[in-house]
Amino acid sequence: MRTQSKEEKKQTGSSSRRKIAEVLPNSKASMDIAKPEKASATDSTKRGTGIFSSWILRFTFLSILIVGLGFILNRYKSNFVAAKVNGEYIYTRDLNKSLTERYGNQTLEDLITVLLIKEELSRNGLEASESEINLKLSEIEKTLNGTSLDQALLEQGMTLEALKERVSIQIGLEKLLLEKVTISKEEIDAFVTQYEGSLQSADDEGKRKEAENALREQKMQGLISTLINDLRLKSKVTKYI
Repeated sequence: MRTQSKEEKKQTGSSSRRKIAEVLPNSKASMDIAKPEKASATDSTKRGTGIFSSWILRFTFLSILIVGLGFILNRYKSNFVAAKVNGEYIYTRDLNKSLTERYGNQTLEDLITVLLIKEELSRNGLEASESEINLKLSEIEKTLNGTSLDQALLEQGMTLEALKERVSIQIGLEKLLLEKVTISKEEIDAFVTQYEGSLQSADDEGKRKEAENALREQKMQGLISTLINDLRLKSKVTKYI
């Protein structure tokens, strides 16, 4: 068996990290849950049918980080020294204040939105079975270019339970909204004509499949955005911070 050169290993690792960033995005790459953005058509075709494409609502690494730090800061309150700089102390109250001012509102918005979505899925009797979740996890691992799912989670600072929650929400949203997505032959034709240079498949059938996947992704994202707006309008949300 031929041994990979350092340059080949570097390229493989870089490709794997890019794929992991798409599937398990960290705080820098993840989408704002409360205000989902519409992905460009060319971006959609490049991602294809990735398990976590841009229309999937997801918990951000930031949310997990802030909530975790919140428990720690609450436990030790203001008496815990976070750092010492040239004899001057930085207390957890200072850290807590800075984190809240910088990230608190958006993190709270994310958590509120996810809770509203969960309630909507529950009202409709939609939930993901363990077998459905495991199937999605298996599909995710196949996209990681040889990197194990455990390693990908470790690199992204995410737990398996957090990922399972993302998958569960994804499956629920698919059950709730996917049947509302319709894609016409004319739409596919127009997409292929406009973005043919960005499509990766060499044959017409493959290009049309890519176009269909991208259009489905875009329409799902629009439906999710509408769902979020409707849920926020119908719900009574009181924030205390």
